[in-house]
Amino acid sequence: MTRLLTARRSFLGLLAGLPWVGGLTPLKRAAAAGTPPARDVIKELGVRSFINAAGTFTAMTGSLMAPEVMAAMQAASRKFVKLEDLHNAAGKRIAELLHCEAALVTAGCASALSLATAACVAGSDRERILRLPDTTGMKDMLNVMSKFLALGLPVEDVILRSTWNPARAIRQEQLGHLSVGAPGDVAVLRLETGEFGFIDSYGARLRGTRKLTCELTLRDGKIVYDLNGLARPEWTTLPKDYRATGDPRWDGIRISSGRPPEQPPPPPDKK
Repeated sequence: MTRLLTARRSFLGLLAGLPWVGGLTPLKRAAAAGTPPARDVIKELGVRSFINAAGTFTAMTGSLMAPEVMAAMQAASRKFVKLEDLHNAAGKRIAELLHCEAALVTAGCASALSLATAACVAGSDRERILRLPDTTGMKDMLNVMSKFLALGLPVEDVILRSTWNPARAIRQEQLGHLSVGAPGDVAVLRLETGEFGFIDSYGARLRGTRKLTCELTLRDGKIVYDLNGLARPEWTTLPKDYRATGDPRWDGIRISSGRPPEQPPPPPDKK
């Protein structure tokens, strides 16, 4: 009997050590070890979890972290360091592992896209970096699109590769087209002709005879940018005492009330 009980204990101990069996009885094992069960913070907050069969998406909390990643985060959380130094060191190490020029840790895909765009716009010019998000005088997407025109790409292909193709690449196929039911986001572009110059990343100049300029931008069906006032009424056709112009149903530009600035009261008459 003693030999049988010993064998039974050994067998049960072996089963408890197996991951798939041990995972079936975490509460009992935790209680036996004298440690409280781990908190389920997600459940405490009332958030429903799910099985992710779509892939790695920021909106779905990215990806589950491996135990070694959690251990590294826990170890790093016990020390104070300069955040900029940690950022630079982590980026350098990731770049070495990926065999690329540089790397940057961001807060998600949307953050990465924003920072990458800022880097393309401002480059290494510190004055421009500090001035962001003010991009006055900096290169923009239309400048890049115009470069492809100068390289010989047809305007239809430039538009396609700037709208529908990237929308599909980021799996946002409700964007990038003007189909019925799509968001009312529209950019009205003007194709200018003349003598233009475009600068590459190494400072060389590319000559071009065409470039794109944005005349009008609609966001969710409302005008939010109007370079030459194409949607505005001519001031000569308005009454002298007109105030704000535009219809709120389609006008997203905040126009002042039109009232002249208040003047200080006249000085009292000298007697």
